[in-house]
Formats: sequence, structure tokens, C-alpha cells
Amino acid sequence: MVKEIQSLAEFQQETKGPGLVVVDFFTTWCGPCKQIAPFIDTLAAKYPEVKFIKVDIEKNEDIAAPLRISSIPTFHFMVKGSLVDEMKGADPRVLEQKVTQYKVDVNPFKGAGNTLAGPDADPNVPALSAREARLRAFAALEGPQKKPVPAADSKPSAKDAGNDDEDEALAKALALSIADSKPSGSAVASVPKAAAPAVSQQQQKLDDADYAAAAAELDAQDDNAPVQHFQEAPGQEWEEEMVPVPVNADLLAQLLEMGFEDVRARKGLVHGGSLEGAMSWLADHQDDADIDQPYMVKKSDTLPKPPLSEEEKAKRVQAIKDKVKERKAERARAEKADEIRKEKERRERGQKIDETLEERQRLARKREAEKMKKEKDDAAKERLRLRAEIAADKERRRANNGVLPSVLGVDGYNPSIIQ
Repeated sequence: MVKEIQSLAEFQQETKGPGLVVVDFFTTWCGPCKQIAPFIDTLAAKYPEVKFIKVDIEKNEDIAAPLRISSIPTFHFMVKGSLVDEMKGADPRVLEQKVTQYKVDVNPFKGAGNTLAGPDADPNVPALSAREARLRAFAALEGPQKKPVPAADSKPSAKDAGNDDEDEALAKALALSIADSKPSGSAVASVPKAAAPAVSQQQQKLDDADYAAAAAELDAQDDNAPVQHFQEAPGQEWEEEMVPVPVNADLLAQLLEMGFEDVRARKGLVHGGSLEGAMSWLADHQDDADIDQPYMVKKSDTLPKPPLSEEEKAKRVQAIKDKVKERKAERARAEKADEIRKEKERRERGQKIDETLEERQRLARKREAEKMKKEKDDAAKERLRLRAEIAADKERRRANNGVLPSVLGVDGYNPSIIQ
């Protein structure tokens, strides 16, 4: 749950901790603020080590004004009370990137720690040196079938000589480990390459969809590719076996039932495409001189296609890859255009918000100036009134031989005022 700040003191208290504090500056009437609010709740649950708070800038102008918050939503990323970064706008992806970038691990229990209730060391066994401990660790990794690495002389010589022996022994141990990890039959030891970064599940789905769509598009092109037909002339002989042009069998049967000849019905369907189109074409061309000369196609073009050869398969795979590349490029262009559109909208919203805030600040300054002017005018009027009253009192004293006459008031006669 994201905590809403109610005062400047509370804000200072919440942001002075050692971990990352993400501050969401918002208003209740801001549309983007409302849209990203559920995502902030999700981040708060996903990153419990990060503190998320929010500040309504209309209720807490004493917090927002010193920080110069000029657009909403604005996010401040703070560590130990200091601002480390700022983000304007409601981009969930960028927000989570910055959270993961600046989050600080403040878990006091993290670390190797110390072993409790472990076996006590035998005081009679001498402690291993750092070199001997490393060599024993390598020997344990190599397994029992490995030849033990020769131990160095237990009596160390000069410091430099000891370092040389240690380096040589470690090099041998590493060489043995690498040789063991190699496949049999390999002559050269090599460090295995780092695994390629795993493709995200979402990207994998997009790639699969691109390949499926590209293959389907090519299949549709092959299925819809028109069969080349030839119009037979009277007495014409063909070098290859020819058959009447194939058309939709159901539409052909309907035209035949209507009384159209087979040749004309096939021609009508070739040019019209549909039942209505065929009838319209036949009505327009029924008087053509060649209307009864059939369309013929090579019989080989109407037979089922044989399986693809290896070369044809390679060409088709390359064609699918080209289609996928085109689809990715088109999607990238669309995403870029969408990002540009969103950025323009965000800037327009930010400009409107800035204008609104400037207008609110201008009105607030105007109200403050009017209030100060009224206070000054009231103070001046009060001074004039007091001076007039003092002058009137002096006149009454002068007229009464220096004594202020008694006045009946709340205290009765001779009130407790200066005589």
C-alpha cells in the first residue's frame, strides 16, 4: 500500500531512511496519475525493500513548491533524504527501470554470517595457510580420480619464492580442472562461452506469430496465384496435354443449372469471380465472336504440387525470413510512430498542466496581494480613527478645563478610562 503524505514533517521523516524512497507527486484530477496508480501499487508489492509514498501537490504546496514540481505526475527517487533522480510522466516501463536502478539493499541479515554450534577446531592440528586451503579446495573440486596437486615444501623459503610456488600450483590445478571439463578427443583446452541471453517470453511469442503469419501469407499467395490459361483457336494443336480452366465447382454447377454452356460458364467465372459477376460478364460479352472458344490450361498446372526440393525449401525459408524481417520493420515503425504520438500527447498534457499551475499560482499571488493591500488599508483607517478620537478627547478636555466629562457606559458613570 502506497502511503499518502499529509504534512512537510511527515515527508521529511519518510524520506530520510537509508533505502530508496519513490515519491509520487500527483493531483486528484490528473488522468495519467490515476492510470499509473495501480502500477505503483504493483511495484510496491514487487519491491518491498523500496518505500513508495505519494504527495498531493494541492494539499501540500509547502512540499511541492520548494521542489519546483511543474508537471504531474512527477516521481522523485530519494536515498537518505537526497534526490538522486527525477522522472516526469506516466511511463510504467521507465519507472520500473529507475526503481531497479536505484534500489538499495538494506537487509541487515544479508551476508555470509558466522556458523553457530559448529564443530570446534582441534588445537593440535596446525591451521592451514591461505595457499594450502585453496589447493585443497581445488583438489576437492577435481574429484578423487584426479592426481593430487604436489604440495609445496612445508618450510616456506623467501617470500617471493613462496609466491612463485603458490602461483605455479594454482596454475596446475586450474589446468587440470579445465582439462576435465573438456569433451573427450579435444586437443585444446578452452573456456566455455557464456550462454546467450534468454529471449523473453513475450518476444518469443511475437517471433512465433511473425513466422506463422509470414508462412500463411506465402501459402495464401500460392493458393490464390492465377493459373495461366490459353484460349483455344479452332483446329489448334497443343504440345502439352491441356484441360479446361479449373473454376469453383459449386458456382459452375449453378450456372450449368441455369442453362449456360460449360465453356461460357467457365469464362464467366474466370472474369467475374462470383456468381453475380459471372452472370454480369456473360451478359456483356454474350455476342463476342470468341465467346465459345474455351480457356485451356496445362494439365500439369492443375495437378497437386510435388514435395519441395531442398533448394526450394531453402528459398521458401529465406522468403519467410524476409517476410518476418518486413513485419518486424513495420512493427518497429508503428511502435516508433506510436511513441512519438504518445510523447506529443504527454508534452501537450504537461504544457496544459504547467499552464494550469502557473494560472493557479498567479491567482494565489493576486489573492495574497489583495489580502495584504486590504490589511494595509484597514490599518491606515484604524490609525485615522484613533487619531480622530484622540483629537476629539483633547478638545473635550480643553473645553472642560482639562477634565474628561463623565460618560455613562458599561462601567456606569466615571468609566475606568484615562482621565
